[in-house]
Amino acid sequence: MEPKELEVIEEIEKLEEKALISPNRQILNRFKKNKTAVFGLIIVVILIFVALFAPFIAPYKYDEVNYSESLKPPSSKHLLGTDILGRDIFSRIIYGSRVSLEVGIIAVAISVIIGVTLGLISGYFGGWVDALIMRLVDITYSFPFLLFAIAIMTILGPGMINVFIAIGIINWAWFARVTRGSVLSAKEQEYVLAAVAMGASPGRIMFKHIMPNVIAPVIVGAALNSGYAILAEAALSFLGIGVQPPYPSWGLMLSDARNYISTAPWMTIYPGLAIALTVLGFILLGNGLRDAIDPRLKI
Repeated sequence: MEPKELEVIEEIEKLEEKALISPNRQILNRFKKNKTAVFGLIIVVILIFVALFAPFIAPYKYDEVNYSESLKPPSSKHLLGTDILGRDIFSRIIYGSRVSLEVGIIAVAISVIIGVTLGLISGYFGGWVDALIMRLVDITYSFPFLLFAIAIMTILGPGMINVFIAIGIINWAWFARVTRGSVLSAKEQEYVLAAVAMGASPGRIMFKHIMPNVIAPVIVGAALNSGYAILAEAALSFLGIGVQPPYPSWGLMLSDARNYISTAPWMTIYPGLAIALTVLGFILLGNGLRDAIDPRLKI
């Protein structure tokens, strides 16, 4: 048998073996081969671990004030130094991970619920309903992200709960548009037409038959938008209209440190690194999930 024929046979065998692997297994294999995605997952897992066990990891309470230790540089007693009130920066960063994780989960969950629901309705019913919802999406997109967030926070007032609501309201349009596109494709499939012929209700068709087909881009978008939500929270807190003291938001820590950049640079360096690494982790994870679930997805 000639070498070319052997290569063809080997290629066919590889394709047959690949076909026998379950779709979930294929997704996992593609994800594991993506080193940057694995790195992002490690960062996110560390963030979750630190947030859950913050009281056991942090050597001090986040609001523990000690004026005699004001503006101390990093040392064995205070690993990342102290701020103007003598609070341990390492402990505040540890507890600050809880704020970031809550924003990444709750705010994005609000966006997903609103966006996916409206996207399903828009794509399935079409007509004036579709036109109305898409015009709302266009209006939402017409506002700069941060300015829109500032406007909403000005109306609602500062506070952690309002931050969740504001970021959730801003991001829903992205999920609505992506969901609508998936619904327009899925509702023409035979299994959906069969469900319609059998007299299934629109709600049952949308949430039971069509919904599973929009899960992939929604999962990818949720991971990516978690990073952007954390960055938005940090920006709002930095401006003083987000999370309020004594909660240790990383953005609020940067705001407190801006007058001490030259005298106490550690006050800005470490919270800034925490924000950068966390956002990077979610973005790398989101891109990795996109490539693993469906390489054709473009977010």
